[in-house]
Amino acid sequence: MSTIKVDTVRPVTADASLTLQGDNSGTGVSGITIDSSGNATFAGTANNLGTVTAGTISGGTIGSSVVFPAGHIIQSVFSPTITNTDTGTKTSKTGVADVIGQITITSGNAVLIYVSAQLRATGGTQSFASMFVSKGTVASPSTDLAVFSGGQSSATFTNITCAGLVLDASPSSTTPDYVLQINLDSVSTTSCNLRYTDYRLAIHLFEVQL
Repeated sequence: MSTIKVDTVRPVTADASLTLQGDNSGTGVSGITIDSSGNATFAGTANNLGTVTAGTISGGTIGSSVVFPAGHIIQSVFSPTITNTDTGTKTSKTGVADVIGQITITSGNAVLIYVSAQLRATGGTQSFASMFVSKGTVASPSTDLAVFSGGQSSATFTNITCAGLVLDASPSSTTPDYVLQINLDSVSTTSCNLRYTDYRLAIHLFEVQL
């Protein structure tokens, strides 16, 4: 093994490129090529680069094994398939829509859920209702993650818009399920229901790096 100590290495021809090669069974294999403008091209994989403190990445693809800082959204599922929708009147806490296995995440990450729905509460002197965002499905709801409530104290019915972001910091699996449940929110409210199953019912899912 020999060691060469120099200050500068340049190609023998003016305005030419310089190529550093490895060896494969006695055959030179190009590794890094530096052109006349100083641009370096790696022919293979650049391993263990250390910390890159400046520069611009203008192309390429981020590999699946790259780990992003905590808090980054690394996947989004817009308008997943919403199933088991039910617009019938309810008098107790009942699931009215769910998303089943619509996002696959890395174990240990969180899921951010955006929901938007319209309810109707009907009553005598009051009309209040709540919508719960919960883990599970319509058939098997489990832990409540958040609740949205609304209504009026002097109305026989009220249309209620529920919308917001909910974080599931500990998903039940890498393909978590979520369900929307509704319930009465005052003793004078007699029933409530999900009003629409069209574009006014929306659920979006985002994977968050933890």
